[in-house]
Amino acid sequence: HLESWINDTESDNFSAIRQAYQQLLQRQLGSDRFSAHFCGSGAEGIETALAHFFTRRSNPKARKVLAFEGSFHGRMMVALASTWNPTKREPFSWPGHESVFAPYPEMDTSEIGAPLAPSGWVRLWSELSAPDFEEALLDARADADSLLDAEIDSLLAVRKHLESGDVFAILIEPMQCEGGDRYSSARFHQGLACLATALNVPLVYDEIQTGFGL
Repeated sequence: HLESWINDTESDNFSAIRQAYQQLLQRQLGSDRFSAHFCGSGAEGIETALAHFFTRRSNPKARKVLAFEGSFHGRMMVALASTWNPTKREPFSWPGHESVFAPYPEMDTSEIGAPLAPSGWVRLWSELSAPDFEEALLDARADADSLLDAEIDSLLAVRKHLESGDVFAILIEPMQCEGGDRYSSARFHQGLACLATALNVPLVYDEIQTGFGL
C-alpha cells in the first residue's frame, strides 16, 4: 500500500485497514475491549503503553513506573528511566519521576514452564487481604527451593511498592536480554499478574526481544 511507503497514517485507506486488523485481533482474542496501537520502535511502544496507562491511572498522584533489576526498555525518556543500568539511566533522570525497581527472580535454565506452583498460589496473590494471607505465605515457602523463595521475595517487594500509591504501571520483560538471556518462570508471572490485578495497577509486558513468547 502507498501508505507504507510514504508513512501516511491518516488516510481513509489506512484507517480502514487498521480497523479491520484490530477487529481480526478482537475476534481471535474473543474480546471487543482489545485495542491496538502501532508505532515504529520498541522504546516508542513502551512509551505509548505507559502514556496510555498514565492518563488513565486510578490514583492521580501516582507518577512512577515499577520495573525490575536488570531491565532494559530503550533510550526514550520514560523507557530509559525504567532501565536498570545506572550508567544509562541516571544522567537523564527526572527528579520526582524516577522509576522504582524490584528484584528479577532469574532462573538458571530456560524451562520457564517447569517450576510448579505450590497449592493455593493464585489465591495467595489474588486475595491479599485474606485473613490467612501470612499463613498461606508460610505454606508456600514450606518446601520452597531458592527460586521459589526469590520469586516470593520479589512479589512481596512489588506489593510494597504498589501499596505505596506511587506506582501507575508495572513494566517487565518476560526474558531479560541485556548482558545475556535471563529467564523468569511462568509461575512468577502468574503471581505477578494476580498481584497487579488485585491492586488495580496495569501490567505492561516488553516483549520486543521475545516475540510474544516465541
